[in-house]
Amino acid sequence: MYCVLGYDFAFAIPYNADNSNGKMNTKTYINTILPALRSYILEHGKPRVQYYLWQDWDSAHISQRTLKWMDEHGMPYILSSSKSPNMSIMETWVLPLRRRFHAKGCNTEAQGLKRFYEVWREIKPSRINRTIDHYPQRLRNIRDKYNGLASKY
Repeated sequence: MYCVLGYDFAFAIPYNADNSNGKMNTKTYINTILPALRSYILEHGKPRVQYYLWQDWDSAHISQRTLKWMDEHGMPYILSSSKSPNMSIMETWVLPLRRRFHAKGCNTEAQGLKRFYEVWREIKPSRINRTIDHYPQRLRNIRDKYNGLASKY
């Protein structure tokens, strides 16, 4: 499942990684995920609001093919530094979502998808927005605690 959270924004799309470990690759990212995300933003995005996709250093995010696709399709992005704290809003929500999802079992892929979307819809935009609003302070706290160096966060 590929998920993106932002201010008044939540997007999720299931994907088939076409490999044994389930890790997203460049082909899946540029052929499935990015076109769906771009379409969703164009359809549901607020007029005159500019969206930037914050990407970590996953190999699919930083491949030359991915960056070329995003440039050609007018999809603005920010690549976080490989040595900076992970400031992804989504990473903040992964563990709570995973815990809610695993609170009930699923026997089939269809049940798993249904369960994911149930959990996903429970996220209140106001809570996501509060998370985002607190990120400047989080960054200052990390800077102060680690003397400006990268941390595990």
